[in-house]
Amino acid sequence: MVSTTLAKLFVEVLFVSHWGACFLFYVGELQCFYEGSCWLNNNQRLYDSDNYSKYISSLYFFIATMTCVGYGDLKPISKNGKLFQILIMMISNGIFAYIIGSVGKIISLNKDIESDFIDKIEILINY
Repeated sequence: MVSTTLAKLFVEVLFVSHWGACFLFYVGELQCFYEGSCWLNNNQRLYDSDNYSKYISSLYFFIATMTCVGYGDLKPISKNGKLFQILIMMISNGIFAYIIGSVGKIISLNKDIESDFIDKIEILINY
C-alpha cells in the first residue's frame, strides 16, 4: 500500500514536471520569436540545439524552480519571462506542499499499520 502510494506520487510529480517543462519551453520560444531574447538564447545557446537538450534543460529549469532550489544558471531575461517565472514559483510551491503533505500522510499511515500489527502480535502472545 505504501509503495503504490509513493509510486503514484512519483508519477504525479513526473507528470506535472513534464507539462511544466513543456509549457516553460513554449513560453521561451514565444519570447525568442517576439522579443528576440529569452532564456533559451542567453543560456547555453539552447535555441539552436536538438530537442532532447531543450527538453532536458527545460525539465531541469522547472524542477529547480519547483523545489525552490533555483541554482541561477538558467534564468528568465525579459519582464514577461520573469512574470511567468513568478507564476511558476507560486504554483510550484503549492505542488511542493502537496508532495510534502502526501509523504507525511504516507509515513503516518505506515506507522498506524505498524502499530496495529504490533497490537495484534501482543494479543496473540498474551493468548
